[in-house]
Amino acid sequence: MFGSSQALAIDPKYAECFYNCASALQCLGEYEKCIEQYLKAIELREDYTLAHYNLGYVYQDYGQTQEALKCFERASQLEPNDIDIHINLGNCYRDLAEVGKAVKVYTRACKTSPDNVMAHYNLASAHQEQGNVDNAIKYFRMTLKLDPEYIDAHFNLGIAYQDKSMFEAALKCYENTHMLDETFVEAENAAKSIREIIRFNKKKKRRDMAKDRDKDKDKENNGMTQKIIEKEKNARNERGVHRNELTVTDCF
Repeated sequence: MFGSSQALAIDPKYAECFYNCASALQCLGEYEKCIEQYLKAIELREDYTLAHYNLGYVYQDYGQTQEALKCFERASQLEPNDIDIHINLGNCYRDLAEVGKAVKVYTRACKTSPDNVMAHYNLASAHQEQGNVDNAIKYFRMTLKLDPEYIDAHFNLGIAYQDKSMFEAALKCYENTHMLDETFVEAENAAKSIREIIRFNKKKKRRDMAKDRDKDKDKENNGMTQKIIEKEKNARNERGVHRNELTVTDCF
């Protein structure tokens, strides 16, 4: 901080010094002052990617999402392949309820860096937020392939499976979550609820199967009854014809 102040005294147009001052103030939590220093650095050097990026980060922490978005958009133009910039840009879009744009940004980040865990997780979360459950499952699974111990990915994958009524798969995810973090109460409660649903469905299935068996039995009984009725009807008809023949014979 002292070295940067000396440099500014020597050359007030030295953008890196304003950037260094801003970084130090950011670490100290002096957000208003650090914003001022980042803006000076950008004023002197408009294509200063790190200044745009860090300023966006400060605005994000400060709750000024719209200003943060502008910073990350400019930084992404300057560094199109920087994953961290794209992730934070996508986060801003989600904070502003522009989830469709966030999905596009996260997708680009995943293509640029196929091994990036956070890009895949955020893309899965954005799809889940949109109600696109199949894609949410796809990218949560990819996240867990990259990081098998990603607790939130296990839990949210469980929610996605539950939304698809895939209760056995959901239960496994909730159990994995609780196994990785025993303090994750939501996962424990979700697992209990799913077990109840599974038990209920099994009982219902057994009842339905019993009803089907009863229906089949009723059909069988009705069939046998119908055969007996037909047999008796035929026997009656035969007896009736025989009596008529006797009657005709008696007339002679």
